[in-house]
Amino acid sequence: MSDDWGDDWEPTKPSTTDSTTTDSTTTDSTTTAVQQDWDSGWDNGWDSSSANNTNKEPTSDLRSKEFGRGRGRAKRAEQWHQQNDGEWGSDHSSHERRQQNSFSNNSSFGQNQDSSKRVIQIESTFVGKVIGRGGQTIKELQNKSGARIHINKDSSGCDTDIELSGSSGQIEMAEKLIKELTQNGGYSSQRSESYSSHRNFSNNDWNSDWSNEPKKEEKATPSEEFVDWGAAIAESEEATKKKWASLPPINKQFYFENPDVRAMSAEFVDNFRTQNNNIIVSHFTEGDTRVIPNPIQHFSQAFEHFPEVLDEITRQGFKTPSPIQCQSWPILLSGYDLIGIAQTGTGKTLAYLLPAMIHIDSQATKREDRPGPTALIMAPTRELAQQIEKECQKYRYRDIKCVCIYGGGDRNTQISKVGKGVEIVIATPGRLNDLCMNRVINLSSVSYLVLDEADRMLDMGFEPQIKKIMLDVRPERHTVMMSAT
Repeated sequence: MSDDWGDDWEPTKPSTTDSTTTDSTTTDSTTTAVQQDWDSGWDNGWDSSSANNTNKEPTSDLRSKEFGRGRGRAKRAEQWHQQNDGEWGSDHSSHERRQQNSFSNNSSFGQNQDSSKRVIQIESTFVGKVIGRGGQTIKELQNKSGARIHINKDSSGCDTDIELSGSSGQIEMAEKLIKELTQNGGYSSQRSESYSSHRNFSNNDWNSDWSNEPKKEEKATPSEEFVDWGAAIAESEEATKKKWASLPPINKQFYFENPDVRAMSAEFVDNFRTQNNNIIVSHFTEGDTRVIPNPIQHFSQAFEHFPEVLDEITRQGFKTPSPIQCQSWPILLSGYDLIGIAQTGTGKTLAYLLPAMIHIDSQATKREDRPGPTALIMAPTRELAQQIEKECQKYRYRDIKCVCIYGGGDRNTQISKVGKGVEIVIATPGRLNDLCMNRVINLSSVSYLVLDEADRMLDMGFEPQIKKIMLDVRPERHTVMMSAT
């Protein structure tokens, strides 16, 4: 062999003329075998089992010996075949071989099986699910099915095209896996394109495979549906009345106006209110004709008919009532609802606490027969709730017991205290709602409700919990709202 590999270099085609003893038939068969070995050897490789053992030596390393080595080897081989009317063309180039082999991890893909493509569609919202995190899911789908899965990123609208490439069995397996992955409504339709002369897939093939699945019929709903809210509200109110009809009426009136208080002139009342921190009173709603009671000047004027309360006040060492107490006690003991506003430390707690104790002890149903507490006091924070509890525990009136429940405290201990029976529950809205939902506390017997610092509770976002708690409390309850602003 010459070492000159220029453009005029030409490989020497293996010859069979050395077999001179064979007849013409033998020569033809030998030549044919060598020619087939030559044509197939470039793509399939040359092995030791060539067609004719007599030609093993000159053809065993034909690529390197006949076409040489280096950058121009493939070009020289292709030129030689074209000049010698060879059948080997661009379809057998190494580029085409790599492109065909890229469709599958199986090296024999596309050689012994029918190669086809199919395009299916899924909802665009399921594309991320098919791809998976870091492409892990789509890799698993390709490994399980053996098909190549390509997602068309240029798809627009609600559906995305997915192209499946491989044999018919691989495509069906990939299609089935994708359908299972998006079976909650993500698989919408499919199109099929066949690149094989042996089998053609169509929409009918797919429909026949999945025709056994039941089809859900969508029921048409009226575009306009009339709702009679007036009737719904009336029905709700009627149901509420029936719910509370079996309970005894609530006693709210416990005030006996002192003759000295009744004898106060309007001018005296105005001067007294002005001198005592400028007390201002008014009706909450316009048109309310109820007479607002005059303020008291001494404890005895409010509680002369409740000597035990007076004894507790005397035991605490109080001399005169505070301005908020002077006006709130006559109003609350008369059974009126109250909104009181006063500065912190002016006695607001005692202003509603002593009337609450009288209210608890004066109801028709005995305390031991009530299913739950009679008075409920809600506060926005556990610090304020604990402060109210401490103030309530100072007064021992008719053995009335109280419990404080709040978030962050020992829940089991609080449940245990409630279970032993209490008349006053002091609570934050969150923990109270929790115990009510779990049926630890029954609020159906609550007839005296206090919202201390109600505006702050609303600012803190407790309105939903408060509204839900109100549903479990009697609607004709006695209600008190206090605020420090």
